Amino acid sequence: GMPGVSEVPPPLTRLPAGPKSPQALAAAIVPHFPRMTEALATVLKKLLCRWSEAGAAGDGHKSSGLGADCCELLLEALLRGRRAQAAELLALRLRVASSVLRVLPK
Repeated sequence: GMPGVSEVPPPLTRLPAGPKSPQALAAAIVPHFPRMTEALATVLKKLLCRWSEAGAAGDGHKSSGLGADCCELLLEALLRGRRAQAAELLALRLRVASSVLRVLPK
């Protein structure tokens, strides 16, 4: 990608956060996508690892832009979404979970 692009907050981070906020509502539609692909899962993983509170804290940023409710819904979509038990996505889901766990504060 272009240098500095990863530091530009994605549009989702600019929506208000909270339990019934636009950010949470946007994340709530992810499980309804017809099929979780590796490309989509990779984008969501990067979004969570960089723009969640844990990811931002690890990078020295004070505010992430992704609320806890949004992160929880995105993780649920990734780990428990449609075809969660499909063998082709099992390794991908394990990589996503491992990546997210690595950015959590110790």
